[in-house]
Amino acid sequence: MSTGVLIAEPDALGDYKRVLVRFMSWKHGKPVNFGKNRLIINDAYPTTHAFTTSELQEITPEDVCKWMSLMAYHKENPTKEDCPIYATKNSLQYTKKALSYFMVHSNVQWNDVQRFGNPTKSKQVNSLLRVINKMETSNQGKPSSADRAFEYEEFAEAINILSELGGCSPIERAMYACMFTYQCHMVARIDDVSKSKKEWLNFHPLYPYCLMGRLAWSKNVIDKRDSPWQIIVGGDELRLDVLLRFAIYLELACESAFYRSNKQEFTFFAHQGDTPNRVNHRASATLKKKVIDNPSFQRIFETTGRFQMSGDKHKSAKTGSHSFRKYAKTRGRRTGYCSKDEVDLRGRWKLDNSKPSSTYEDTCMPFTDAKVAFQLCPGGPIGYDLVPDSGLSDEWIAEKVTPNISAVYGSKMAAILGKALLWACCDDDGKTIVDRNLLQKVLTSYEAHKDGSVIIDNPVRKVGLILRESNGIAIIESCGVSPSNDQNTATATATVHDITRQRLQMVERKVDNLTQSVANLHNTVTQEFADNAMLLRKMDRLQRRMAAVPAVRRQGKTSNDAVLEGGEELPPNGPRPIVRRDLLSKCPKDLFILWKEYEFGLEGRKPAKLFTSVEKGMAQGVEIDSGLDQQKERRQQSCH
Repeated sequence: MSTGVLIAEPDALGDYKRVLVRFMSWKHGKPVNFGKNRLIINDAYPTTHAFTTSELQEITPEDVCKWMSLMAYHKENPTKEDCPIYATKNSLQYTKKALSYFMVHSNVQWNDVQRFGNPTKSKQVNSLLRVINKMETSNQGKPSSADRAFEYEEFAEAINILSELGGCSPIERAMYACMFTYQCHMVARIDDVSKSKKEWLNFHPLYPYCLMGRLAWSKNVIDKRDSPWQIIVGGDELRLDVLLRFAIYLELACESAFYRSNKQEFTFFAHQGDTPNRVNHRASATLKKKVIDNPSFQRIFETTGRFQMSGDKHKSAKTGSHSFRKYAKTRGRRTGYCSKDEVDLRGRWKLDNSKPSSTYEDTCMPFTDAKVAFQLCPGGPIGYDLVPDSGLSDEWIAEKVTPNISAVYGSKMAAILGKALLWACCDDDGKTIVDRNLLQKVLTSYEAHKDGSVIIDNPVRKVGLILRESNGIAIIESCGVSPSNDQNTATATATVHDITRQRLQMVERKVDNLTQSVANLHNTVTQEFADNAMLLRKMDRLQRRMAAVPAVRRQGKTSNDAVLEGGEELPPNGPRPIVRRDLLSKCPKDLFILWKEYEFGLEGRKPAKLFTSVEKGMAQGVEIDSGLDQQKERRQQSCH
């Protein structure tokens, strides 16, 4: 019965329904066989089958636990000796999530007394998941099949392979390379990028060297405030430069009449009229078949530290499209300049918006976003600028180099991307990644323009970018020629020195201040550590001395007739000997200890047989001579 309420359905509703169908088929007694990676249910319900409310209300936490145990242990009632080697905790959590979606009281916690609520939200199910998670942590469960993060060498080789794929058209090769480079730069999922609309990419109104984009159709975007415009910055690494990848792909894609039409309102990667899901699946399949299984990629894998972990049971964690996002997240944290929250902001991860004060906070954080974007630029952040004596202009770039982009996105964005494309076409290494026909077209236009003008090998130069903050606003400025740009050095250097001398001095002063602060802090900590160490040494020496000193000391007799050991008289005014009171042990346990104390002494004390008359008198009530001396004399006499 319809309630008149529109319920938002998840994108994975079909997958959720397949999980429910398999569970209900088992619950209703369908035979189950154990396959290699999953359970095989004979005569299962079709995915179109509709279950009644009464059937769903009959589900109990015990049923859910038995089904999950069957998935993980291949037993409905496993023992403590069994190990969950057939399913991971993540797959069981997905099963729990899918079943919970169809429960009648999905938002109600399960009540064991009333037997009412959502059976997936019960203590039994949560306890089972905790046990499986603990066994996975101790390496007793199924190895994880989640995508691991790429290393830098793997990321670079993957983009290189995608840009040189055989059996694909030039526009497809450019699309794959641009798509995954953009995914990494935005810390995004592949499905987020595949759903990007054309109007979500534009030139940046504040920074002439950068673009801006937004990913509003994302898994974590549940509010329009969660998808602000974000900056896109070029990188000095040739094959990993997102601006250059956009320039090559969009100039090829915008040439088609379909891409220029208003019908192409969804993703700018669907140049052939494909749906976002088809773009996503095709890109993921290409990455798996053409990149991950490529011998050159495997050789790169063998040179990384992952290959050396031969004793790790989880070393075979697979790589895939999520590896790009995990690489971006990991790279942002490994640099040491970005915190976890800053990278999460760039990646549009779920934030804590439960507090009322969150509504007063703007989600657009230009400096934080640019800070992470700068760290995600391989080789360092750069921009493309025209050489002053080149005789070119932004209008000429938009008209002659990137006319197709200009027709779709406008002349300002075309000028930014056109400079990157023209630089690559005039650079010896850059020519290797540009499509041959596109390269010939750009060079022909530039050669025609050079007639009668000053000949410059490359009219575009790379300039490094620096980022600073002022009143919460990100300030991006050029700081000079990029280290890799070795052409037109004389002209560029003179111009850069005039523009950026004061800015570099300001940066150097800030660095010097920070260095001095760190040095002072280091000296302070070192001095405090030395003082604490000296204090500990003094306390240790004092403790050892206290342990060596007797508990009670007293002076000898003060009378004039006091005598020393051997009967010698003490001098009247001389120092008095200090005699230990604890000459004998208080409670010897047996005769052997008593004999040892008499003959040799215990714990460094003087043997009792060598006591003087004064010392014997101080031994309180203990018979030192007792019968030992008499017995010794009798034994000696008997021997004679």
